[in-house]
Amino acid sequence: MFGRVDVHKGQNISSFGVVSFLRRLLKMKKCGHSGTLDPMATGVLSVYVGKATTFIDRMRTPMKEYVGTLRFGYNSDTFDIWGRLEPAPGVIPSRHQIEAVLPRFIGEISQVPPMVSALKHQGKPLYKYARQGIIVDRPPRSVFIEKIICHGIDGEEAVFTVRCSKGTYIRTLFHDIAHELGTSGVMSKLVRVENDGISLDACFTLDEIESMVRAEDYRFLRNVGDLQPFERIEIGPFLLRNWRRGIKTPMSAEQVSDERVVLTYKGSFVGTAVRSGDSFLPEKVI
Repeated sequence: MFGRVDVHKGQNISSFGVVSFLRRLLKMKKCGHSGTLDPMATGVLSVYVGKATTFIDRMRTPMKEYVGTLRFGYNSDTFDIWGRLEPAPGVIPSRHQIEAVLPRFIGEISQVPPMVSALKHQGKPLYKYARQGIIVDRPPRSVFIEKIICHGIDGEEAVFTVRCSKGTYIRTLFHDIAHELGTSGVMSKLVRVENDGISLDACFTLDEIESMVRAEDYRFLRNVGDLQPFERIEIGPFLLRNWRRGIKTPMSAEQVSDERVVLTYKGSFVGTAVRSGDSFLPEKVI
């Protein structure tokens, strides 16, 4: 068994917890996800199973999309409502005021990662320092924001859609937006609605997956080959055997325009190959 499971992760479970659940449910030791979601965030979490784990890096896309809520009038050590929350009285901005500052956050921007995060300093996660009351200097990191849309403000909360690069902290972005508006704010909700080209409506909850497994229905397990937008080439047993052994026998690239192709053997996905001059050589073969 191998493939990708697109999970609609719920609250109060870590990304590692989702992977562990699927590992036990599917009786598969090899499982891994393509991008962490905080325990209190929900949404798309893609988990690769079995030999498909070797394709995690290949399947990652540069941009992710979130819908998040920014609550004004509060500060928090974690920049969200799940940390030490403190009221910070101030003016609640209007939608017009919010939209006026958003262009300053479009494109490549610099972010200082929050102390309560899994980033490591001297081999130790930052959140462990934070628990000890130790503040560590964190160098700013460049991230890319493709778009930010404010959908409106209701009371003290504003809802946004953010499309951004991997490594972007939405809670830091919201904190910085509030600061730019001359006030305070924390993230109160976050949903990842797209990851690696998969939208939330194509995902399954853990309860749904568990019920399907009991019914021996494995439609939730997606073929990694079908998810790659490249031409498919059927190869024979000789080439497959050599490539699995690490012998890089070239394959003709005649009449193929793509720089990368999906390989099949007897109709089943077995890997990918990349162009090298007039030939293709194996990239990843299972």
